[in-house]
Amino acid sequence: MQIITKENSNFLKLIGALSMLIDHIGAFLYPQYIIFRIIGRISFPLFAYQISVSYQATSSKSRYLRRLITFGIISQYPYYLLHRGYTLNILFTFILAIWAMWAYEKKKYWQFFIIGPLSLFVDYGIYGILTTLGFYWFHKIWQQSFFFIFITAIYAAYYRAIIQWYSPLALILVYKCHYFKIKLPKYFFYIFYPAHLYLIYLIKIYLY
Repeated sequence: MQIITKENSNFLKLIGALSMLIDHIGAFLYPQYIIFRIIGRISFPLFAYQISVSYQATSSKSRYLRRLITFGIISQYPYYLLHRGYTLNILFTFILAIWAMWAYEKKKYWQFFIIGPLSLFVDYGIYGILTTLGFYWFHKIWQQSFFFIFITAIYAAYYRAIIQWYSPLALILVYKCHYFKIKLPKYFFYIFYPAHLYLIYLIKIYLY
């Protein structure tokens, strides 16, 4: 597998951010156009992959986790404004995934019995956590791909979410991202998430 650097990691995150923006535009502004949602399917697996890589590469796992918690809290209100539900946003999904990776690393397997029920309250649920863990557990491309496609098939069948079948297309980008390198501000993606939710909400209530 290619070596992940900050520059090519930024490119992958940027693609994830743009596809997430397109997905949310489709979901909340133009639900009649399914193409927006199809493009958006690649966003989550791109970020799940990045979370698994960043967890293993960070020099301070506790600082990395605190940063996710901080922006997860900041993002929850605009997330609620758009979704009008009590599910926690995707950053909390990744927080639980990091907890799961840490528990696995420390052989504290009993903590999975806590993480499992908590997954009911976060975006993408157990599917989101397992996707991130799959990139962490498996090191070969074919293993990661098979596991992600397998759990995506279960998720799509259970929720009758045929559109989710487009998400494995993200794997092409995951394994080819090393060709493109860009530099971006350190907190760009943390700020982008709540900012784009607020922007879409404001557009929705004032222009639609």
